Amino acid sequence: MTRIIQAKWNPTSSLSTTQQKKQLIEEWIKLGKYGRRQYLGTIPLPEEIPNNVPRNLVSPKERAHNGQIECTLFIRTWYGDPGDPASQVKADADYAHLVEVISSVYGDLRSMIDEFFIFDKEEEFSSSIHSTQGGNVEFSNGIAIPRPGCIPSYVLAALMHCPDQIDGIRIENLNALPPVEEVDSWQMLLVLVADRKACEEGWVLHLAINHKGQVLPFRIRDGADWVSVSYGNWSDGQQLAENTLSPGEDMEMYMDRGGGWD
Repeated sequence: MTRIIQAKWNPTSSLSTTQQKKQLIEEWIKLGKYGRRQYLGTIPLPEEIPNNVPRNLVSPKERAHNGQIECTLFIRTWYGDPGDPASQVKADADYAHLVEVISSVYGDLRSMIDEFFIFDKEEEFSSSIHSTQGGNVEFSNGIAIPRPGCIPSYVLAALMHCPDQIDGIRIENLNALPPVEEVDSWQMLLVLVADRKACEEGWVLHLAINHKGQVLPFRIRDGADWVSVSYGNWSDGQQLAENTLSPGEDMEMYMDRGGGWD
């Protein structure tokens, strides 16, 4: 990620620093695993950061965590209705309850997922600011409706802090990779989304993200008390697609016939 920013940073751009960083990170992610490897092989890393590149694009904490072994992101998107304080207070209480239920099985959520990869900042991740992406609706009344093949804006917002996580578990030998069409269907990240349905009903959305940041077609919603099991299965190498016989079908499956809190 560092090289594309150093190579393409435009100090005269009309975009803000944050907007230009987001644009370049999105470009980096869309290159895919092959494209990123080829880019790294053709663009040498300068000995010093060019003077025209801001020095504060990455915080020390982000630098320490970017590219680490964690392959799961937990993102809160529901903060209540904008302009309705009562709704916002309830949303905070519902989210706290969700985290409590998840934690009751495994222990504290932060013991399961590194706290750095738990994203809970309203100004960055709220469904109210990520209502559309390129004209495509991403939320309906606070409930996430991800579109296969798209990069959800809230996932991109999280990857702004750790763009190199998109490579998942690294494969160092480029020649060992299969054709790009096959790699496109590989899950690189598990993204757990605490949207309105998760916070109010306990049904946590699980997204499989590929090497280009895109949502894979098969998605699940699992009850809050099963999130630690889902996380454990993913950590052991089980992809979401292994829960279905039709991984290419656009489907959101509920993993239990009961309720999300059962």
